[in-house]
Amino acid sequence: MGFWLVAWACGWVLAVSSLLGEPIGFNSLFVLVWTIFWTFGGLFVGLWLVWKTNGFEQIILNSIKLKIKHNIFGFGPVKVYATDRCVNLRAAGYFGSHNNQSILQQIGMKGGVVAIDAADESIRFGVALEESEAKEVVELLRSYIKT
Repeated sequence: MGFWLVAWACGWVLAVSSLLGEPIGFNSLFVLVWTIFWTFGGLFVGLWLVWKTNGFEQIILNSIKLKIKHNIFGFGPVKVYATDRCVNLRAAGYFGSHNNQSILQQIGMKGGVVAIDAADESIRFGVALEESEAKEVVELLRSYIKT
């Protein structure tokens, strides 16, 4: 994947330099649109690579709140839920075949195999857990979340 990113960067530099040196016309419009999509594709792959090499889920739970953070170098989105609104804690994963998952779930950036219902929403975490590990996590969390 690192090789792909280097090739991607070369293509991006060539496209941008082509845009800067060409008069505005149909060809430059095509290259502009292509460069925009190329940029988003490269950013997505770069984020995925950084997530796979340095990212992790951080679960912080006490008697008051449940915090779930997708952590990359200390940064990432944090979701906070009141534990008194959390119910139906369970191991409910995609154990076995992964054919019907979204691309973000397949690459480990979304979803998970531990589920909790909170405030009209199903929360999932534990993207890299096996079934036995998910059941272990559920048992550990039961003392904080009443189901």
